[in-house]
Amino acid sequence: ARLLALYQPFEAGFDPEQKAVEIDSSRPQLLFLASDEGPKLRKKAVFFLRGLPEGKAVSLNNSSDFEVVFGELAPQTLEHLDSMLSGIFLPMLKEREDWGQLGEDDRKDFIGRISKFVDNLEEALRNKTAEVELRKPEKRFEAEVKAQGLQKAAQDIDIVSHFEGLLEDWCRQLEAYLEEDQDKRLADSNDAGPHTELDYWRHRMQKLTSITEQLKAKECKSVIGVLTAVTKTPPLESHIKNRQGITNLLKRWKHIDASLTEAANEAKDNVKYLSTLEKFIEPLYSGTPQTIIDTLPTLMNSVKMIHTIARYYNTPQRMTNLLMKITNQMIANCKSSINGTDTPEKIWLKQPDQLVKSLEACLKLNQAYQEQYRQTKDKLTGMPKGKQFDFSETHIFGKFDQFCRRVVKLIDMFSTIYQFQTLSKHQLEGMEGLIKDFNDIVEEFKSKRHDLLDYHNNKFDRDYVEFNVRISDLENALQHFINSSFDRITS
Repeated sequence: ARLLALYQPFEAGFDPEQKAVEIDSSRPQLLFLASDEGPKLRKKAVFFLRGLPEGKAVSLNNSSDFEVVFGELAPQTLEHLDSMLSGIFLPMLKEREDWGQLGEDDRKDFIGRISKFVDNLEEALRNKTAEVELRKPEKRFEAEVKAQGLQKAAQDIDIVSHFEGLLEDWCRQLEAYLEEDQDKRLADSNDAGPHTELDYWRHRMQKLTSITEQLKAKECKSVIGVLTAVTKTPPLESHIKNRQGITNLLKRWKHIDASLTEAANEAKDNVKYLSTLEKFIEPLYSGTPQTIIDTLPTLMNSVKMIHTIARYYNTPQRMTNLLMKITNQMIANCKSSINGTDTPEKIWLKQPDQLVKSLEACLKLNQAYQEQYRQTKDKLTGMPKGKQFDFSETHIFGKFDQFCRRVVKLIDMFSTIYQFQTLSKHQLEGMEGLIKDFNDIVEEFKSKRHDLLDYHNNKFDRDYVEFNVRISDLENALQHFINSSFDRITS
């Protein structure tokens, strides 16, 4: 049971369907009780939430036993919640050192979940300010419809003309929104990760829900009701000349309304199924290549479930797009595991042997990812009546394969650097010139200022070939030096 104590001007004759009704703020403020279906919060309120099973009495002897939870609300409730979480609680939790028996992984998971909630809350607030707001009927016409009823209002030329203009505006506005939203969808970044997919559908669901709620309001229903009554009034009894235009406008509206309903159902369904992926894609953002490998079976099983039973999302195009975004984030995770948040040139400061291990982990992830995908695909092949993984593997894995070709070159380069660095530590007599030549080759390559992890940069590949040619010549010189040294020893 929930109860609110509000302190604001009282709205007599409150209608739950008209929560946004304007009231005269000059009226005296009163303290009164309401349920959570009561008037819109305009000033301050105190809430009381009873957490006991029905029929169990509240204990009056203890004031802080959580049988009744209470607190204060302000009109900008979400904004205040965001301020408290992001500005006070989250920083405090991040700085806290003593977590008792809670392990490090659990601590990171807890803070990560709160951070994700804050991100979702802030996204909802941004969406709230960007909502599609439909123009409302003028109050004088609204009052006349209420006084006369739909049938009489349908004979009033001024009311009909005003409502016809409103519906024209709604049609233009909503058609533009539906078209614009799809345009934004096509403009997705080429490197976008799977979070953007869920964020997009959540954003779309929130906007469509806002539009749907506006259309359910009594004033919006009155517009449709009056115009429909115009078309149903016999021609000889009607004073409205543009009946055919209104009929065509209502047909156009009916099509838009059906499109909105379908779009809202699609968004809700897609959010429902994509939300099941959330905990499985989190390691792509916060884990390591190895932790991603460990969660691949559950991730791919969840993707398979969406493809098998989702009503709207299970098209080849959408599933391929989702898997491509998973690939994008795996590449981003690999880059982060190699160089962290450092600038590209800092990669040269890392220990070559450790760097090679990080690079090899990326190759293992790509191999494990493709193996898990094909295992899932083979399982579905054994069920010929079910939906299959008939997706473009070139689109899904092409970027990762291209990235890994760069990784193989980097492994070769830094393995060579590690070998020469190890050799230089022995300070062998006569080797100084070869070591200097090697350092010159490396410094010259570094001076090209390539982002080594930017696998789209073809200029790197040309310079890498030149690097290998010069290293090959140096290795031949090194081999000659070793042979000459042995000849001197044996003679």
